[in-house]
Amino acid sequence: MKITVKNKFKAVLSVAKAYVLKKPVPLSVVLTTNTRCNYSCGYCKMWTRKEELNTIQIKNLIDELAAMGTCRLSFTGGEPLLRDDIGQLIDYAKSKGFYLTLNSNGSLVESKIGELRNLDLLILSFDGEESIHNLQKIDGAYTKVIAAIKIAKSHGVKVWTTTTITKHNLHSIDFIIKKAIEMQFNPVFQLLHHAESIAGNTDHLLASKDDYKKVLMKLIEYKKKYKDLIVNSKKYFEILLNWPDYSKPVREDNTYALSKIKCWAGRLYCHIDATGGVYPCQQLIGVVDAPNFLNIGFKKAFYSISKTKCKMCIAGDYLENNLLFSLDICSIRNALNKFADT
Repeated sequence: MKITVKNKFKAVLSVAKAYVLKKPVPLSVVLTTNTRCNYSCGYCKMWTRKEELNTIQIKNLIDELAAMGTCRLSFTGGEPLLRDDIGQLIDYAKSKGFYLTLNSNGSLVESKIGELRNLDLLILSFDGEESIHNLQKIDGAYTKVIAAIKIAKSHGVKVWTTTTITKHNLHSIDFIIKKAIEMQFNPVFQLLHHAESIAGNTDHLLASKDDYKKVLMKLIEYKKKYKDLIVNSKKYFEILLNWPDYSKPVREDNTYALSKIKCWAGRLYCHIDATGGVYPCQQLIGVVDAPNFLNIGFKKAFYSISKTKCKMCIAGDYLENNLLFSLDICSIRNALNKFADT
C-alpha cells in the first residue's frame, strides 16, 4: 500500500507548523502494546517486564491520535503478536487512515498471517546466519524468521528487517544483503542504542570502534550500489561513521557533526510505553518522568512532554526522523524512494 496523498499532505502541514508556529504534532507514534515476549534477546530486557495496555485503552488512544493528525503508527513490544486482539487493533487503526507498521521477531507470523492483512509494513528482527541469529535470539529463531518473511511476502505484506550490529554479527552484513536480494525484503541496520532501562547493560556486546567503522564503510558502499534496497539513508551511516564513542549512543551536543540537525522527539514524534507513559522517545524511558495518557488523555500528555537535553542519538528510526524533519535533502530523497512502493 502506498502512503496516501492525504497522509503526505498532513505530514507536510505538520512539519510546516512545527517550523513556523512552533506547534508540536504527533506525526509519527510508536506504541508498545505489551512487554510480553517469547524471546529473550541478548540486547533487550523488555521481556522481563509485565506491562500491557488493554483493547479499549488502545482503541481510545487510536481515536485521539487520529484527531491530533498522526500519520504513522507503529505497534511494538515485547512481541505484539502475542496479543489475542492484535488483528482487531490493526484493523481499527487502518480504519482511521494511519500508515501502520508492526515490529515482530517473526515467530508467530505464520499462525497470525490472516490478522496482518491490513498491515502496511511488517518489520522483522534479523541478525544474520542461522548460528548468529539464534545466538542473539533463541534456538530455532532463524527458521521462524525465514518462514515469516516467506509467508508475509506470499500474502502481499511488505517486509523490512532490522539488524542490530554487535560484535557477534559484524561479518553477517554480506549474508543479510544477499538474503535481501534473494527474498526481496528491505534491510535496516542499526547499532546498539537502547537505554539501560530497556536493554540492560549491553557493553559486553559492543564491537571495537575500528570494527564498527569498517562495517559502516561497507554499508555505505552497499548503499551506493543498492540504493533502493537498504532502508537507511547514506547520511545516517555517515553520521554513525563519525560517532565519537559507540558506548554512548546519546549526546547532548551535535557540534561535531551537522549542527543543522535538530532532535524532533516530543515535537513531531513520540513513544508511548505499555503503562501509558508518553515519552519523547524510547531512549528516555526510565530517564525522564512521563505524563500518562490513561490519566489525562493523550493530547494533554503529549503537550506536557518534558524538554530534553538530547541533541542527537544513533537510534536508527529517531536519527532518520531527525534528518528528515530537519529537511536534509539526502534523507528526503531516501524516504521518497523507500515509501514509493509501500
